[in-house]
Amino acid sequence: MGEAKTETVAKLPMQAVAILVQDSKFCFSGESPNYTRKELAKIIEMYGGVAAASVTAQLHYLVICDVPNPAWAFQMYGRKVEKAMNMKKKGAGPEVVFEQDLITALKAFGYSLL
Repeated sequence: MGEAKTETVAKLPMQAVAILVQDSKFCFSGESPNYTRKELAKIIEMYGGVAAASVTAQLHYLVICDVPNPAWAFQMYGRKVEKAMNMKKKGAGPEVVFEQDLITALKAFGYSLL
């Protein structure tokens, strides 16, 4: 869809993605300023989702936590993000979303920061 064929890794998406938590698998990348990965996993499970440790074809969402990496400006992402983006380029793979997008989606179901 308009991606240059010479890129080895696609750019991070900036469009809004609908996040469905129930019965979906989530993996987390990066460090959150608000939660540990264990806490994020527990929140996902409270709403019927499943936390996963790695990026696979069965993963629905890769959540990038809010502490940005300066290397992203040069399209140099962590291994999980690179794997997910390469899978997307091939027509499969998880949606890549940001932690704040996930929290916003959860708020629609009554979640609030304690």
